[in-house]
Amino acid sequence: MRNAPLLSLLVAAALATPACTRTLVDEDGASLVPSTCSCTAPAGGSPVCNPGGACDYVCQGDLLKCGGGCVTCVPPASASPACVQGACGFSCNSPARLCAAPPGGAASCQVENDLSCGTTCEPCVGPTTGPGRGVCQPGPALGAGTCTLACDAGNHACGGSCFADGDAAHCGAACLACAAPPNASPLCEGSACAFACNPGFLRCDGGCCRGAAVAAGGEFGCALLDDGRVSCWGANDRGQLGDGSTTFRPVPGRVIGLPPAPARAVALATGWAHACAVLSPGGQVWCWGDNTTGELGSGVAGPFSTTPVLVPGVAGVAAPVSASAPLPIAAGGGVGGSPPAPFGHTCAVGSGGLVCWGANGSGQLGDGSTAQSSIPRAVSGVATASALAAGERHTCAAGPGGLACWGANGSGQLGDGSTAQSSLPRAVSGLPTAAFLAAGQAFSCAIAGATPQLLCWGDNGEGQVTTSPPPPVIQLAPVAPSLGGGFSPGLVATGRAHACALEPGSATIKCFGANGQSQLTGAPTATGKVDVTLTGLVGTANTVAAGGNHACALLTDGSVQCWGANDRGQTGTGQPGATVNTPTFLSGR
Repeated sequence: MRNAPLLSLLVAAALATPACTRTLVDEDGASLVPSTCSCTAPAGGSPVCNPGGACDYVCQGDLLKCGGGCVTCVPPASASPACVQGACGFSCNSPARLCAAPPGGAASCQVENDLSCGTTCEPCVGPTTGPGRGVCQPGPALGAGTCTLACDAGNHACGGSCFADGDAAHCGAACLACAAPPNASPLCEGSACAFACNPGFLRCDGGCCRGAAVAAGGEFGCALLDDGRVSCWGANDRGQLGDGSTTFRPVPGRVIGLPPAPARAVALATGWAHACAVLSPGGQVWCWGDNTTGELGSGVAGPFSTTPVLVPGVAGVAAPVSASAPLPIAAGGGVGGSPPAPFGHTCAVGSGGLVCWGANGSGQLGDGSTAQSSIPRAVSGVATASALAAGERHTCAAGPGGLACWGANGSGQLGDGSTAQSSLPRAVSGLPTAAFLAAGQAFSCAIAGATPQLLCWGDNGEGQVTTSPPPPVIQLAPVAPSLGGGFSPGLVATGRAHACALEPGSATIKCFGANGQSQLTGAPTATGKVDVTLTGLVGTANTVAAGGNHACALLTDGSVQCWGANDRGQTGTGQPGATVNTPTFLSGR
């Protein structure tokens, strides 16, 4: 046995080296798995045999197998420990990514967000000025985000700052600096530059104008501008704003379709749901709005017209000599029937004399009949007139033969001492002439006498004749309302059931009658008598106009202020809804 010593040495070596013995065979008879192990392991580890039979070890608990031993590795937040090149390291947990170590610091794992954005893992800073914050806009891959500004609602970013969406100096995404024409302030609306005329000025095309006249309809108003154009505001269901639509406007908008320059509007009248303008030169009349009863005078009765139509056969209507002078044109009307429908009539004094057209169910055209007419008809016995007024269903005129009224008279609005309607003019009792006239729903007023005096007659159910509620319910003959001493009225305007008188060239406007919607100004009351205080340092007023339940004043500087009912935007102040109880400038937007 010459090999015995060598065999003994091999056995001794085998006993001195850790080894794996005894194997088990898997069901497939191929995989061998050690079942026992005589291997050793470092501290914190347990020996194991690999499937190939080599010794190995696993670390216990949170110990990490690294560098030939079991070590404790503490990773940063959002990371898991890892052995990197034989030393403790870490790997970032998804969706965190590795952020480089800042000076004097250590690398870290951070989720990409507003506080750690892009490859630099920098926080996104907020705006230099204005309300907002910095946000991380995700990129095509993790860590490829970019910082942007997120401005608070109602604001937008310009450079590194946030500005209000309405900031005219930083308008829209282009951050434009908006400009404005003279007498206007720049605006930013809908991310586009615009402008608003300063208080007292009205929009006219690309600029701002002053008013030259004002008129108040049932639930709308119109102003004649110093550029000879017309703007209207308020209800528009019958096209009474003349802008080509039936959409109501709480701010003034241009009437379209009137003859272009050099033609210009010189007088204006409004009924319940229609309006008319006198154009110079030529003195022709153009009307728009409701035409249910032929009140546009175009020769055809139809529902309405959203743009002006010419009244054939009427010419030579003169311009009033001043803003406070009587008008050569008047429009009236109201709503009646079931379902309710508008109606109206119009009168004008031209080269052919005094003519009227439209509704005539109560004889308000004064031609001796009660048949409506869509063409002008001469008023019987009144060839011309120096002052005109049209109410809901009646008309009055001051002519060479004296003061006369005709039409409905159930409330004594004709002033002849009776309540019988008349399709022919009747003299007003005890009042031979008048310098100025106004007609409300069912009452009338006049300025008369060598010393100007206000006189009214007709329906007094809300104190619109006597300044105090009934009695009397109706006043059959002219009576002087109690307005106090020292007041010398030069003109008067009447609405549904209220009246306003003005001493031209002064700031004194006295209103009385119904006040349920602040049509006299102040807090709403059933009825009242109010000395109207105009807004601001406005000086004096030239004229006053009264609508259904609202009123407007034209000031001597050409500005217009309105007050009263505003459910259809009829005060023109910009926001429909709440009653306007203080005289407020028309919107310049």
